[in-house]
Amino acid sequence: MRGATSVRKQLTTGSRPTEVVRNARSVDEFLWSGAENATFFQKAAKFFHVTGVFLLNVLNASIVSGIFSSPFTHFGRDSIHAAILRDQLSNALAAFGLGYFVYRTWRPAASKWVWIAGLCWFAQRAVRFWYEQKTFSVVYVNQGPSIFWEMSGRGCEFDYQSCSDFMVYTIPFLRTIFYSLGAFCCWGIGKFGVPAILEYVLLGNKRETAR
Repeated sequence: MRGATSVRKQLTTGSRPTEVVRNARSVDEFLWSGAENATFFQKAAKFFHVTGVFLLNVLNASIVSGIFSSPFTHFGRDSIHAAILRDQLSNALAAFGLGYFVYRTWRPAASKWVWIAGLCWFAQRAVRFWYEQKTFSVVYVNQGPSIFWEMSGRGCEFDYQSCSDFMVYTIPFLRTIFYSLGAFCCWGIGKFGVPAILEYVLLGNKRETAR
């Protein structure tokens, strides 16, 4: 009542109702802060959503594709190099098919960029290995071990650590690459169609030069 009486007196005397103005300012500040909080929460929710989808695709590429390829990756009576080659092919095909299926079903853009996580995972181990063994070269040479020898599985027959690095770092990297390739393939077929992609792969720039 006192507030209303004071406002009425200020209005009748022609003076500015300071309490109304103060209340209006507080309402505006409240509404403005609410809009800022809403924008912040929307951005945070979008960030966590994108991050969660990306991590889910990373798990699909590195773990689920390994489950699908596991029946074909056993080591039998074949040589160690033949078993490693079969392991690489089965993991690549399983990851490619899974990436294609996931993108065709749910269209997650993050599935096309899973290879970045695999590259970082592989690169940090390769850099650490090179730093620990600075005498090793980057590529395979006949004189002795190298990063390629260590990470490609060529040393599985002689060194347990080389075999471990191959299974823990190289195989997940391979899976993420082919998972992303499968997603890119599905995206390209959906956007350009199969004939256009085959024509580009087979003919390349010959069509443009013919024009």
